[in-house]
Amino acid sequence: MLAWLSENWANILMIVLLVLIVALIVFRMVRSRKAGKRPCGCDCAVCGACCACKKPAAKKEP
Repeated sequence: MLAWLSENWANILMIVLLVLIVALIVFRMVRSRKAGKRPCGCDCAVCGACCACKKPAAKKEP
């Protein structure tokens, strides 16, 4: 087992780093979604897909 670990320590380290990076990205996305921020993080007025990320407006009754 130690021989296998010593031969593959670089691969194990890279896999652990990639998993940590992905976990941090997902954590940040969840936090921003809960805070009500837009997923793209930019000005929706100039966004080509702004109608897809806008929240539906409340209908006003006359």
